[in-house]
Amino acid sequence: MNSFPHDEFDDVPEDSQRRGAYRGKVEDPKASPRGFIGILTFGGLALLIGALMFIFQPRTLAPDASSTNAESSTSASSSPTPRELRDPAEVNVEIYNGGAYPGAAAEVEQQLEDAGYQVTAAANWQGVPLSQSMVFYSNGYVNEASELADQLSIELIDSDPEASANLYIVLGPDYTGGASPSGLAAE
Repeated sequence: MNSFPHDEFDDVPEDSQRRGAYRGKVEDPKASPRGFIGILTFGGLALLIGALMFIFQPRTLAPDASSTNAESSTSASSSPTPRELRDPAEVNVEIYNGGAYPGAAAEVEQQLEDAGYQVTAAANWQGVPLSQSMVFYSNGYVNEASELADQLSIELIDSDPEASANLYIVLGPDYTGGASPSGLAAE
C-alpha cells in the first residue's frame, strides 16, 4: 500500500480506458466522416479531370490529329494556303538517323539537296528514341512537312516550335528508303 490518503481517483479501475474524470472522449481525426468525405471528393474530381483530359487532349502522334491541329492553329496571314508550298530553296531541313539502316540520313540528304532543299545537318539522332520515323516542323511549315512526309513515305508529322530548322526528319527503325530525287522535286 501507499502512504498517500485516499482520493476520488483511486476509485477508477486500472484497466479502464478512461483515465481521470477531467478528460473527455478523444475523437480520432482519421475516423472523422468530414475527412473521409473530403478525400472522396478530391479523388472524384481528380478522376473526372483525368477522364476529360483523356477525351479532349490532342493526339499529337496521330497523323490526322497533328496535321489538323497544326493547320487550325496557324493563322492564314503567317502560313501559305493548304495547297501552296514554299520553294524548296527557302526551306531548311535537318536529317537524323534514329535507328534506320546505316547511311539512311546521307541518302535522304542527297535526295533533298537534289530536290533543291537546303540541308543544314545530317547526323545520328541524339534525342529520345522513336519507334517510327517522324517529320517535325516549326511554325508555319505544316504544308511542307506534310508534303515531304508523303514523298518519303513517313506517316507521322508533329510541330516543334523550338526547332532550329524549318523541318527536321528523324528516320526511325521503320524507315526502309524514300522516294527518288525526282519524287521530291517541287511541283
